[in-house]
Amino acid sequence: MVGSSISPKAASRDETKMIVKMPSVALLAMALVPCRAQSLKTSTPVVVMQVQSCNFAFKDFFHGSISKPGVDNEFRAAGYSANIPVRGSSKTFGFDLTCHEHFSNVNEVASHFGGRLNNKTSIWTSDFGEASKKDIVQLRLVTKTFPLKSKNGHGFYTIQDDLDGEPKRRLRHLSYCLFHAEKALCGYGVVKRLIDSKSDMLPYARGILRTVEFTAALGATGERKGQ
Repeated sequence: MVGSSISPKAASRDETKMIVKMPSVALLAMALVPCRAQSLKTSTPVVVMQVQSCNFAFKDFFHGSISKPGVDNEFRAAGYSANIPVRGSSKTFGFDLTCHEHFSNVNEVASHFGGRLNNKTSIWTSDFGEASKKDIVQLRLVTKTFPLKSKNGHGFYTIQDDLDGEPKRRLRHLSYCLFHAEKALCGYGVVKRLIDSKSDMLPYARGILRTVEFTAALGATGERKGQ
């Protein structure tokens, strides 16, 4: 999570629980620099990022806001958010970006972000962590997991709807992981207010993630190229 300062082991325990009921992603750091909706006809800059040992780049179709790793999260996370014009109003989405390494198989990481790879079928399925059998029955109704491929990464994304809370405040949450060699880029985000049928930002978030390219170090973190 953006702004987290917990240890890696603690993070793993917390993340395992998150898929039971994903928290509302505050995206506080990303909100510090509000962005304006931009036309897709403008040039598409490439954002260069480094989060811990992960070097990567992605296309910023929406000229969004970038939050760099910082002291507040022990340099463990970055973030992206953007505003999208939808039928006369502006809708917002965002997700964080965390780096993972030193794992023996993808499920060691993926299971903390709501996904699990079946090694026999190579199919990604939802992982509910330590949820009870009773909870899993309910969660299966509001959780879906799909394969995700980027320029040179592969993995999954999971979407999950809130089951409780005030109906007008319920959200659709996103979690994902992209793997490349011995690295993984994972994160959480929010892509929809369930009460608002026009607020589905999943296609936009997924579009950004599909452009992720793991790279050698290319420049300063958060630098936009091609503007």
